[in-house]
Amino acid sequence: MDTLLTLVIAVGGIATGIGAIWTAMLGRRQLNEQRQFLKEQNEIARRQAQLTDQSLTEQRQSFQEQTEIARRQAQPTEQSLTEQNERSRLNLEADLLLRMRDRYDSKLFIGTRSTAAKYFLDNGFVEDDMVGVERLNAAAIEVCNFFEFLRVLRVLAEVRCVVGQRGVEQFRRRRSRTLVSVEARH
Repeated sequence: MDTLLTLVIAVGGIATGIGAIWTAMLGRRQLNEQRQFLKEQNEIARRQAQLTDQSLTEQRQSFQEQTEIARRQAQPTEQSLTEQNERSRLNLEADLLLRMRDRYDSKLFIGTRSTAAKYFLDNGFVEDDMVGVERLNAAAIEVCNFFEFLRVLRVLAEVRCVVGQRGVEQFRRRRSRTLVSVEARH
């Protein structure tokens, strides 16, 4: 019985050893499979990161191209609007000057000027000496108003030239700062 017991113990030890070896082999296989799985997942994540980076680069480049196109399109539009505005202003000024000339040369205004001149000749001079008149008649007031209106138009044109030039310079400075800040953000 001792031999049988020794034999059973020996067989039990061998079976335990075989089980331990088998478990170790299965554990190693699982570990290798996990390593392979993790390598594949790592490769997938790396590829996704590359694709995302590539997509962001393409989007950034597309945005820069669109910004440049918009800037180029805005420039002629701004220029054409400025030119159109200037042409309209010049047309208006020319039209106003032509109307003023037509008014000055009209028969009605020639009669008014003649009446004003006769009034000054009759009331403004005493024996070749010029004296002031206390009051102007309606014709003289109308002639004076005409020339006063021309003077006001001239002053306004001068102011518009000075302010217009400053306004254009300020607009260009503001626009260039805006474009620089937009490009800096992207």
